[in-house]
Amino acid sequence: MPFQVIVADNFHYMDESESCEYGTFDTLELAVAAARRIVDECLAAAYTSGMSAAELFQRYVAFGKDPYIVAPGASGVLFSAWDYARERCALMCAPDTAGASGQEQNGTATPHRSFQPASLSSPRCAGNGDEPDRSEGSGDG
Repeated sequence: MPFQVIVADNFHYMDESESCEYGTFDTLELAVAAARRIVDECLAAAYTSGMSAAELFQRYVAFGKDPYIVAPGASGVLFSAWDYARERCALMCAPDTAGASGQEQNGTATPHRSFQPASLSSPRCAGNGDEPDRSEGSGDG
């Protein structure tokens, strides 16, 4: 069954003319991986040092891309970009747990350092000519 990733625009909530087809994938796992990368890219672009998870999430739901997945015969939510973004915001803005107090010497918390989004775009959404990778081994999760 094909799984189609559609990208809506949170800034233009419920405006279908602002949505675009990102791509069609052979498995749900590949479609979810693509949707996650889209959210990760938006969060990375919106993040600034010292930002709280709540601030980053609020910026995402106001201005970010909102990918969702549809498939023939499927019902219910196959992927929630907002739920995934909420989790990623908490990880990105979490204090560094390497120190006992979770703070640097100057007393300010450091963001989680392992967040590294993949750049991913679609010709139908971004107009740059790059196709999303739909191969079985390309997914990140």
